[in-house]
Amino acid sequence: MDWDHAIKRNSEVLAGIVESLFVMLGLVGEATVSRISWPAYRAVLRVLRPAESAMRRLIVVAARGLVVKSMVSRPRKAGAAKPRKKGVLRVPSFQLFDPQPRIVFPRRRTSKRAVPRIHFFNTDGEFITIGPPIRPAKTPARAKSADGLVNAARVIRRLEALESALADLPRQAKRLVRWRMREEKSENPSFKTPLRPGRPPGSRRRAVHLVDELLDACVTDLPYSSGDEVALMINGLGGTPISELYILYGRAAEQLASQGIKVTRSYVGEYCTSLDMAGASVSLVKLDDELKQCIDYECDSMGLRQFQRH
Repeated sequence: MDWDHAIKRNSEVLAGIVESLFVMLGLVGEATVSRISWPAYRAVLRVLRPAESAMRRLIVVAARGLVVKSMVSRPRKAGAAKPRKKGVLRVPSFQLFDPQPRIVFPRRRTSKRAVPRIHFFNTDGEFITIGPPIRPAKTPARAKSADGLVNAARVIRRLEALESALADLPRQAKRLVRWRMREEKSENPSFKTPLRPGRPPGSRRRAVHLVDELLDACVTDLPYSSGDEVALMINGLGGTPISELYILYGRAAEQLASQGIKVTRSYVGEYCTSLDMAGASVSLVKLDDELKQCIDYECDSMGLRQFQRH
């Protein structure tokens, strides 16, 4: 694989994404933005997170086989630090590591001892309550700001760091190699990797219907092609209502029709169950002239009953 071409191509795509994000924030030309609306903030983060993940993967690819000299850390002398110039903001360094997924453990509810609360009417017609007072309903949480705007400084800094890293990719690759060298020499390595296992941050799995996954395994197995005639069976495993089975059948027939496959015979019901197990199975049989005659034979059994078609 031509890794250099892949890096160049993906860098150009990322550069276009970064430019579009600046436009979404309203940072065009000399314009400055300090606060943005909450929907705009969410929209920018929805694109920025996967862009940062893609950048980290570009850095890992660029760092392959790279050899750099180890930098010797020298102790600083007292008072040797240079003062920063006022009004000059330093471009933040790009974060080389994927943020780890947050694991939120559910709080254990400590229910207080139940105390009975009794309501009744006395002889004078008054409504009496005996027991602890009823707690008032919680007031809804206040919005983050009265005007509905969010501080955009943090997002802008992350976007500037991404732009800076994209402009100097070899430098970011050297940062990663130096970090690996330090980890190898360390007595207590952190065992961290730049890329977290599983899906990268910001990635979203496209919503796929359950039947689409089952059909994809069936259609590609034979494989089936446009113009084929099939018998389709949606078999309930025992705990799925017949109405839901017909919903699955409708989706399956629609997907097959979009691929040019004709459903000649259909079977929807519970033919092979597993006690009261929830779920369903999808079966496809490719039909020819002989199988069309065989599948129409009369059958009277415990699982299937059909009569001769005329």
